[in-house]
Amino acid sequence: MKTFKTYKYKLYNRDYKELDEIVDLSSWIYNHCIALHRRYYKLFKKSLNKFKLQKHLVKLKQTERFKDWNKVPSQAVQDITDRIQRAYKLFCTNLKLGKKTSPPHFQKRTKYHSFTTKQSGYKLLDDNKIKVGSKIYSYFKSREVVGEIKTLTVKRTHRGYYIYLVVEQVQVVHKAVTTGKSVGFDFGMKTFLTASDGNDINIPQFLKLSLDKMKRLSKRFSKRKRGSRTSLNKLHEKVANQRKDLHWKLAHSLTDMYDLIVFETLDLTSMLKHCQKKINDFGFGNFLSILQYIAKQKRKVIHFVDKYFPSSKTCSECGWMNVDLKLSDRVFECQGCGLVHDRDYNASINIHREGTSSLNLIL
Repeated sequence: MKTFKTYKYKLYNRDYKELDEIVDLSSWIYNHCIALHRRYYKLFKKSLNKFKLQKHLVKLKQTERFKDWNKVPSQAVQDITDRIQRAYKLFCTNLKLGKKTSPPHFQKRTKYHSFTTKQSGYKLLDDNKIKVGSKIYSYFKSREVVGEIKTLTVKRTHRGYYIYLVVEQVQVVHKAVTTGKSVGFDFGMKTFLTASDGNDINIPQFLKLSLDKMKRLSKRFSKRKRGSRTSLNKLHEKVANQRKDLHWKLAHSLTDMYDLIVFETLDLTSMLKHCQKKINDFGFGNFLSILQYIAKQKRKVIHFVDKYFPSSKTCSECGWMNVDLKLSDRVFECQGCGLVHDRDYNASINIHREGTSSLNLIL
């Protein structure tokens, strides 16, 4: 069985003028194609076929006005038309299903970040170098590329350029390494994950740690000082990268320790109304997505208990329920058996028990 995998590497070079020009020209082509789609629909009341659009673009590139488009790899131009057609198909499908949707829209040059090519327009060289267009760039090869390269995406960020290599490789099913352990976790505002076995997990709040510097840069940006926007954007990207890196490492650590991990089903929309900054800083939703992806690879189980299961209000010892428990109450005191526990720890035990019982597992 074959599968696709993406490798990400950072480019290191002092001169990115050619890549900047290709990305900027790609945004011009994209917006021109959007305009053609809208004009064609207005005239003929039907969508423009991508093959007709590609033929038209080939003719445009031969004119004096659009001759600079020849600097963009031909397959990158084809990818633009492919993406626009997929976007319009999705738009039409959503309309039929009655979903709230909008058609593909124009993109500012500053918000257009990448171009994608398939089999041409680039060449991997020795000594961790890649040729894109007519320039050669060095990149940090953190791991070997395994498989047949299908596409190359060059992405511009505030901290430089990255390349994404999508490869097709034979899926290797590794033998599952089991530990026989299971755990229940409760998300919290003070402790990131409170564990039913006592191995609580605290992570840094990267946004909070960088907040003072962010305020200073925001103040400089408000005064329109030169370079302030770039510095602020770089800091935001650094915070996001720190958080993502920690999420991946933590997900690998948890899946190595446990065979079954049970969580409560979070209503993030309602939670954001009360403590938006802290929830966004922890990145609960992104962490769960990464954890589920890694667990699937390692053949581990991630289970979620019912959204309305009263994990915080139920005593983990006798089952007595405190219906008057408030969010501000951080200690659970049972009037049935006299148990006194930290609220989140009591909830994690109940989550673990409920998850294992719903899966018919014996503790």
